[in-house]
Amino acid sequence: MLQTAWTAVGVGGVALLLYLSFTPRPVTLPVAGGDKVGHGLAYCLLTLWWAQCVHGTAVPALVLSFALLGVAIEYVQGASGWRTFDVDDMLANGLGALLGGGLALATPNALDALERILRKRDRRPE
Repeated sequence: MLQTAWTAVGVGGVALLLYLSFTPRPVTLPVAGGDKVGHGLAYCLLTLWWAQCVHGTAVPALVLSFALLGVAIEYVQGASGWRTFDVDDMLANGLGALLGGGLALATPNALDALERILRKRDRRPE
């Protein structure tokens, strides 16, 4: 099982989120509302990813944890002096986490399925 690799990817995702949250030069998507889309997408993907890693009844706790992380980050950004506090970012983070949790409940075994596909591919003769 690739659980260690999946967990490492998840840790990397959280590290990237923290870096992007505190860099003095924020990255935004080149679309209308790109900042909010980016927030929602990041929290959706992280919640979905971690839900796939831990399975089962942890989804509500993950949604709450990522939503609260988004709130905490906004407060720290406001105190940083180089980033700003934005309630709309908090909402985008929370909605993204909620969407990721919903997708996780709809696709509870996506990483397991990916592992099976990878194992089949590795067993094929060349």
